[in-house]
Amino acid sequence: MSEAQLNILNYALLALIYLFFARVLWAVWSEVRGPRVGQPTPRQQRHKDRRQDNEHNHGDQAANPPAAAAVNHGGIGPHPQHNRLPQG
Repeated sequence: MSEAQLNILNYALLALIYLFFARVLWAVWSEVRGPRVGQPTPRQQRHKDRRQDNEHNHGDQAANPPAAAAVNHGGIGPHPQHNRLPQG
C-alpha cells in the first residue's frame, strides 16, 4: 500500500475512534443529567399513551376490567389442582 492510502486509513480509524468516544460521552452525560424537568420519561410517556389508547378504544371498559382479568394471578397463588388432598 502506498503512503497516501495508509494516511487515509489512519485518519478514518481516528475518526471512528473519536465518534465512539463522542457517543460514550453523550450516553454518560444523558445518564448523569437525568430527566428534564416538565418532560415525561419514556416509561411515563408509554404509560400515558397506553392509557389514552385504552380509553379511546374501550370507553368505560378501561376503568372496569372484566371479572376474568381480576382472577388472573400471573402464575402466583393457589391453583385448583394444588388444593386436592393426597389419596391413600
